[in-house]
Amino acid sequence: MSDKREPHRGAVVKTSAGDAAVQLERLISKQKYKDAVKQAKLIHKAEATPQSHRQLERAYFLRAQQLLRAGMPGSAVEVSRHLLDFGVTDAKLVEDFSPLLVKLGLAQDAFRIQGRLESPQSQSRLVLLVADQAVLHPERSQPSSPEVGQEATLVRQALEALYAGDEATALGLVRDIARSSPVSEWKLLVRGLAAFYRGDHGETQANWNRLDPERAPQRIASQLQKLHQGQSEKDAGGTDFAELEGLVYGERILPRLRELSDLVAKNRWVDVLRRITSLRLSLRAVDPRLAEKLTSSLLAPLLDHATSLNYTSGTRLLREFTQVAEPLAIDPGWNRLWALTWERPLDGTSVAIKYWTKYIAELESCTALKAEERPLAQALVWKHMAQLYLAELHDRSEEDEDLDFDDDFDFEDEGKNALDLDEDQLVQQATTCIERSLRLAPGHRPTYDLLVEVCRMSDEPERLTEAKQRILKVFPDDVETLVETALELHHRDEPEPALEALSKARRLKPLDESLVDSEIMIRTSLARCLALQKRWDEGRAQFAAIEQLRPDELRSYFYLAKKAIFESKAGQGDLADRYEREAAALLPEPAPLWLSLHVESIRYSLTKATQKHYAELWKKGLRKKCRSETAGAMASFLTAFLALESDYAGRDHDATEVLKYLHRTTRLNYRLEDLEDVCEFLGHFPKESGLTRNLVQRGLKAHPESALLHVVLAGVELSDPAAVWRLPDVRGHLEEALRLAEASTRRREMLMIPKIKQMLSVSNELHSRMAGLPFAAPGGMPVPGGKPGSFEDFLGAFLGAAVDDEDDEDDEQEDGGGPSSFFGRKFAAFRPTNKRSRREPKSGS
Repeated sequence: MSDKREPHRGAVVKTSAGDAAVQLERLISKQKYKDAVKQAKLIHKAEATPQSHRQLERAYFLRAQQLLRAGMPGSAVEVSRHLLDFGVTDAKLVEDFSPLLVKLGLAQDAFRIQGRLESPQSQSRLVLLVADQAVLHPERSQPSSPEVGQEATLVRQALEALYAGDEATALGLVRDIARSSPVSEWKLLVRGLAAFYRGDHGETQANWNRLDPERAPQRIASQLQKLHQGQSEKDAGGTDFAELEGLVYGERILPRLRELSDLVAKNRWVDVLRRITSLRLSLRAVDPRLAEKLTSSLLAPLLDHATSLNYTSGTRLLREFTQVAEPLAIDPGWNRLWALTWERPLDGTSVAIKYWTKYIAELESCTALKAEERPLAQALVWKHMAQLYLAELHDRSEEDEDLDFDDDFDFEDEGKNALDLDEDQLVQQATTCIERSLRLAPGHRPTYDLLVEVCRMSDEPERLTEAKQRILKVFPDDVETLVETALELHHRDEPEPALEALSKARRLKPLDESLVDSEIMIRTSLARCLALQKRWDEGRAQFAAIEQLRPDELRSYFYLAKKAIFESKAGQGDLADRYEREAAALLPEPAPLWLSLHVESIRYSLTKATQKHYAELWKKGLRKKCRSETAGAMASFLTAFLALESDYAGRDHDATEVLKYLHRTTRLNYRLEDLEDVCEFLGHFPKESGLTRNLVQRGLKAHPESALLHVVLAGVELSDPAAVWRLPDVRGHLEEALRLAEASTRRREMLMIPKIKQMLSVSNELHSRMAGLPFAAPGGMPVPGGKPGSFEDFLGAFLGAAVDDEDDEDDEQEDGGGPSSFFGRKFAAFRPTNKRSRREPKSGS
């Protein structure tokens, strides 16, 4: 039985000579040049004639040209060598084949076959083409002379400098290229392009009008001018733009990129992966960095889609992408990609850390970085790993079992969970990563900030001080660290080293008024310490320095009170009495002065009789009629001790006495500055919210322009058990406070703006969340047990309901049997917690 099946599509069919020639022409017309080569070989093998030789030559040439345009120069070189070995007899083909050989980096072969034509004009055109290729594709060009290669390199460097905006460097690089050089056309292009970027149309034309219309620089300049003259988007897709695109890429690339973009937008990643390889090769043929940019542009949408799939589908998509995409020079092994991927799931941090560790080892030989840049890159990864450990620590619930810490924890152990640690171990691992980072990059400032954060978590002041000292050793002029160090030393009652650190900060920022306040505070404490050591002259020198810094201190009653107590300690009774009289003259009544003398007599360790004397005077003053100035002065004086957590014997008792005094002022017409001082004092006593509300509501009627009073009232309303019904009022007070503070020139109010914005953000978030809650109580707000409670109870019920709803969703998902999220894990924002953290937040007002 005869076989009537049709031959395989694309197969070469043996026919007669005439039919074979027709078949060859048909294949060429359809641009099936690979099959055309096979057909031409069969024809030449059947009957070797000059015509069949020329047919095979032509097929070889067309196939090589096709491969080059497809971004496969290596294969094009191989086909061209076959043609050279076969021999080129067609003179017309020599004219076309020689430029192709130059573009493939076979310039010597091009000159050899071109020599047969004995045409000086053709030879000179070939020399110019070699020069153009040395600029366009140096990786596969063979310059006709070393000078041409060097000048082509200068042109490329000049174009890079222009791209970076450095015109002077660009023009300097091409200045010495002679007009007789075959690269001189590119010098004109660079000079015209510099003027083009400057907007100097005359100089641009003066340079570009001199370009040879047959060469690449003129074609590039012509297309740039056409685009600059205002082609529409429709025109940009026309013939002229297609010519420019073909000049740059050798083929139409942009339509394929648009198609790829549409597929990515539709999450059709299977189709995306099928197109990446050919696009990658085409882009890499122009510049390998373009292929990397294609990969970079796809990474973000790829990770978003992959992490929305189940584990199997997500990992398969990522693996297939890494097989077809161009690896980034900074991530040749894709470890960085996998680490970023594993960071997205809630419980994937452990695996991410292992990939980051591999990536650190990979960076040691990364060719994309200079040798001096690699340690910094590794240091940044170590720092990032430390942040991962700290993030895990912040989210971690208390574990029931206490694991023994292994000092030799192995990051490389694949079978070990890098986060199977208790909280102390997590802190230790974060510290280890930070130390490794600092060994590699000891001058990276943000890493030291992370070290300080870890030291603060450890509640060990010595470690924190040591960390600050390490910062100052590397950054001796770091003002922020100097000030923090000074304040911490002052808080530990070490004013001498504190003053030394702050003085250096003052020299670096002499106009910072806040540093003046800190210096006065530290010098005052130093004077007290010197008095306790009976170093009277040195103590008086501190007061003299304070008065030189701020002469107005002599008009402050509590400053004069400190001087009076200092002189009493030194046995200078007459001088102490003089300072007391000067201080009393600054006040309408002396009760605040007696309080300040009473406190300083305790801090200066005066005799019990002296301490008792001032205490009795103060008690007598408290029994007098209440005054706005007295209430504000006493509140302001004690607020300084409460805010700085400066303790002395009897501080709580004194604060209680001031509170009793303030309770008698509810009908008092306060001055604004006094009422604001009282509100700041009451802010340290949350249980006195009722008193605060009464004073603030009365004060706002008289002083509606005070931003501070609006903020205080908003805080008081939030602390009320019925706060859930008053959120609109709270938001109104905060919005008004923000408006007033932004328009104010008072330093106290301007410093409040960040805090007001934060409170307003929290209030808006609570309001938006409660808008969708079920109507479980009057006003639609759920109340625990159906009875009104505190605002904290409401928040507890709200958060508990959110966790319960999430648990229900988990149950539904498990019962449904549908695909789970990537790696079957939830994101951190929705993580349910059933245990209290070991590190409880500090309570406060």
